Formats: sequence, C-alpha cells, structure tokens
Amino acid sequence: MKRREAIRRTSLMVGASAAAPALLSLIKGCTPERVPTWKAKAFTEQQSLTVEDVLDIIMPKTATPGALELDVHKFIDDMVSIIFKEEKKKAFLQGLDALDHTAREKHGSVFSACTKEQKIAILTEEDKGGEDKVQVGGRPFFAEFKSLATTGYFRTEVGCTQVKKHVGIPGRWDACIALEANQPVWAE
Repeated sequence: MKRREAIRRTSLMVGASAAAPALLSLIKGCTPERVPTWKAKAFTEQQSLTVEDVLDIIMPKTATPGALELDVHKFIDDMVSIIFKEEKKKAFLQGLDALDHTAREKHGSVFSACTKEQKIAILTEEDKGGEDKVQVGGRPFFAEFKSLATTGYFRTEVGCTQVKKHVGIPGRWDACIALEANQPVWAE
C-alpha cells in the first residue's frame, strides 16, 4: 500500500467515526419516540398510548401496583372491542380522539406527547363534563373511562386483596361504620 492510499484510508476512518454519532441521531430521529407495548384490538397506536397515559395518571403505581401493571388497558380494550355495541364503541373512540384534539389545541401536540402537568390539566377539564363533551352511552366519555378503569382494576387479584379489604367470613352486620383515613374499602 502506498503512502497516499494509507493517508486516504486513515482520514476516511477518522471521518466516519466522527460522523457516526450524527448519523445515528439522524436515523434515531426518524423513529417514533414511543410505541405501545401491546397490540390493541379496538384502538389505533395513538389511542393505545392515550389509554396508557390516562390510566397512568388516574391509577398510578403507589404502594400497590398501578393500572398499567395490572393490564387494565387490555381490559378496557377487550370491553370496547368485544362488549360495546358499535355506537358506544364509536363514541368511546371519539372520546380518545377528543383528548388528542384538546392537547393539540392547547399544547401543540398529541396527548401522549404532553407533559404530565399538561395531561393532568386536560383530564381535570375533561372531568368537569358538560354538554360539549363526547357522550358514551348517555354519560361523559371520561366518566365512562374511569368506570372501565376502576372495574378493570378491582377485578384483578391485587385490586381485590391488596387495595380492598376482604373478610372471608364476615361477623355481624353493621350498616354504617366510620372509616379512618387511608382505610381500604371492603370488597364485595
């Protein structure tokens, strides 16, 4: 190998090693930041991310597992895809899309790309309900979502045993009992 060829190859190797991080970031920038970790039956990818984010806000992991850890998102997907009639399913999907629309109007990006504070603000506004909100089965979308989330959560073993307090053989019947702060509710 001649001297000129060796210098040319060396400079190519140095140039390629210097340019590699820039090329890698360019390629990485073309891929979406987040994709759902599950394949939904009723939701698009964006709707799946919205469902995950809403669940993570309303039922986060604390001393007990959060809704995502207990696959509540899959329960909601099954309910919407299998149990809901077509009209109710369509309204529920419109409710998810409305969250993205609100996020775009207020923050310039879809719901799943917003900060946690922005998401909480959107959901707080959504929780107020109103005539202008999407209705699912005669009630506001977010009320329906919360109902599905709590139903899904408390149908899991963790929801029934760690969050609710269960007495296998109950004692006497007390119709009205006082609850202390942070006392779990009784499982049915």
